[in-house]
Amino acid sequence: MDFIDRLKSSLRIRVTVDPSISDMVKAFEQEASWETVSSVDRLPTAQAMLARPRTEWPEFVAASLQRIKAIDEEQASPSSRLSSRCWSVCLLLNRLLDEQLPFTEERLAGVLDFCAWNIALLRGRVRLDLMVRQIKPFAAGASDQVRLARAVMDFAVALRSTGPSGVRLGNSVERLLASKGTKHPTLVSSAWSEQVKAAAQSEQAREGIAHALSAANKAKPGKAFLTTARKLIAGEADLADQVMAWIELYVPDPQAVDPNEDAIRGLIWMLSTAEGGEIASRLGRYCELCFKKIPNVGARSTKLGNAAIQALAEIGNPHAIAELTRLKTRVRYPVALSRIGTALADLGSRLNVGAEELEEMALPTYELSADGERRLPAGEGAAIIRLTGTRDVTLTFTGPNGREVASPPKALKDAAPEAVAAARALRKEIEATLAGQSARIERLYLSSRTIPYEQWRERYARHPLVAGLTQRLIWCFRSVAATSVGLPRADGSIADVDGKPIRPGSDASVTLWHPILAEAAHVLAWRRRLTTLGITQPFKQAHREIYVLTDAERQTETYSNRFAAHVIRQHQFKALCDQRGWRYHLMGDWDSHNTPTRLLPDQHLAVEFWVNPLPDAETTPSGIYTLIATDQVRFHDGEHITLASVPPLLFSELMRDVDLFVGVASVGNDPGWADGGPRGAYQTYWTSYAFGALSQSAKTRAEVLAELLPTLVIADRCELSDRFLVVRGKLRAYKIHLGSANIQMEPNDQYLCIVPGRGLAEGKVPERLVLPFEGDMTLSIILSKSFMLANDDKITDPSILHQIKRA
Repeated sequence: MDFIDRLKSSLRIRVTVDPSISDMVKAFEQEASWETVSSVDRLPTAQAMLARPRTEWPEFVAASLQRIKAIDEEQASPSSRLSSRCWSVCLLLNRLLDEQLPFTEERLAGVLDFCAWNIALLRGRVRLDLMVRQIKPFAAGASDQVRLARAVMDFAVALRSTGPSGVRLGNSVERLLASKGTKHPTLVSSAWSEQVKAAAQSEQAREGIAHALSAANKAKPGKAFLTTARKLIAGEADLADQVMAWIELYVPDPQAVDPNEDAIRGLIWMLSTAEGGEIASRLGRYCELCFKKIPNVGARSTKLGNAAIQALAEIGNPHAIAELTRLKTRVRYPVALSRIGTALADLGSRLNVGAEELEEMALPTYELSADGERRLPAGEGAAIIRLTGTRDVTLTFTGPNGREVASPPKALKDAAPEAVAAARALRKEIEATLAGQSARIERLYLSSRTIPYEQWRERYARHPLVAGLTQRLIWCFRSVAATSVGLPRADGSIADVDGKPIRPGSDASVTLWHPILAEAAHVLAWRRRLTTLGITQPFKQAHREIYVLTDAERQTETYSNRFAAHVIRQHQFKALCDQRGWRYHLMGDWDSHNTPTRLLPDQHLAVEFWVNPLPDAETTPSGIYTLIATDQVRFHDGEHITLASVPPLLFSELMRDVDLFVGVASVGNDPGWADGGPRGAYQTYWTSYAFGALSQSAKTRAEVLAELLPTLVIADRCELSDRFLVVRGKLRAYKIHLGSANIQMEPNDQYLCIVPGRGLAEGKVPERLVLPFEGDMTLSIILSKSFMLANDDKITDPSILHQIKRA
């Protein structure tokens, strides 16, 4: 049945209801709208209808549905009276359906079609469970009417789109169909399904859709489902691509759920049997889309996102594992992250390796050369993909003349459009995989695992996707004979801090070097070596902050107050928790209190950072606190343990996370809070943080600036002093705080408000500085501000000039 036929069937009850029946329902509507209806049976019009023969009651059902739809269409602008009228007719309908009615097959099919088409309108108003009851006699009978079977199936699919209770009802309907042996599944008419049905031209494609529908009431794909799916996918060369394209046509929207989402989930499960990297990559991107948050609503579709995770886990090839690894850094929902972690753990158990080693083994090379380049033939030229940084991948093109350009020449696009599209898709796929590798390598600090030297060479030093990252990091090589620390080079050699070659034995094990395990002089020597080589590390390593126990923490024993009593922005804090692998849910003015926690199962350890709502805290329109206060940091292994018993490297790394949370999310960093925030309540806190004592990360920033300043063209106008970088412009002198990047002007410490992103365009660093590491936005802001203020006579922003020239 095509779209128009199905639409006509959904409207059929409008044109077949006897006028006298419709008039009785309208009369009831008018009577009921003027008084409160506590019991439908008490109204004379209702009593008259209920007194009619039961054979007419299905007609009253049809007429009531017709009126509900008509009233809804009248409500161009909703009014309480129209809503009351609609509600009264819904009460009548529920009263009629409360008994088993003598529907004919044709009438029931029309009613069910109407309900499936208008499910969003009826949801919450009509007892859909009572409508399900009307189907039972037909499931028990001997009828084989195809139209009714299709209507029942459509109704079941539509029910499942209404939420958990609808899923249960839809499943019960399908069980009725199964008991009858009905085998006529079909897609519910919708914008998505009509596109898919138009595209599904082959018999194999139509069988694929029917097979996807067969898993509608399942929690996961069974063996029989996957076996059939594998035969279907293998039976038509491009069916997997077709199915993926059908899935991608649907952009999930939790506020307008397509009634065919169960069928779409079935299609995703079918791709569990697909081979090759492209399908895995597209499934990964679709999974990320499904878990993308719509503000104040939530994820687009956890159902489809979870299905994509299941499919990737079932595929299990290196491309699928790479996608799961990437999704760990992109998805923000704890339940989804747990599913991804479980999927990777299950895949690891199949191969008898841990999740971390699994990620290393499965990392695809994308056929890149040793220097991170791949050339793809395209017409008479080539498409060139290159790794150009920690996260960046470029794509350029050459024509017959060999000249390299950023965009494909028109002749190339016309002659080889498929090759150009394939190159762009591959660049996007490589960039997505590369994006999470820096964070994955940094997580080695929290792992107790050591990597055999030969594995390290294969999976890090020689792997074309991560070799560039590996060559900018310092590694520790331990063997029975000796322990050495070195920096891998592009030619395959490894050099120590003095540039001398080292040759680890084949029995050596490799770990990521950490400065807490080295003498201060050795750390400084590595910093100088990296500067000499002009290396920017992908994350802080040689300049990494070190956190050791303080005397105060030895006295408190089981907790640290080092980061207590700060006011932080909750949403930003939550995003950082997600990014760093901490579990935390937003708190609001309901029973929502929870403690941010980082679990380290391999070490049988966990860390907690206690936070609390502020007194009289402001909330968003959805009731979520905008600000929270920080408290203690505690460690436990089932019960709270002393801080001194935590391994020093783990203690340092986890306290570094907490310092990051406060350093980034504190309102003290925000120039807009110079007035103390709402009602000036946090003026004292803002001032003490914005210009107060330096945190460990800010102290590291001071050390980096001490190394950088002599190399700057504005060096003669800058000096480090206590907590500040002092910059002398031509109009005034300025003190930039090394922790918050806030500014005071001499001689009276007048506050200068420069919001990052406004005004700094004029203060761009005029030379290419080689920073020692990536990822410190505050350091970049401080440098930008310093160059701007050193040339304050060239500032044109009127707001900044007004503040500078004000006495």
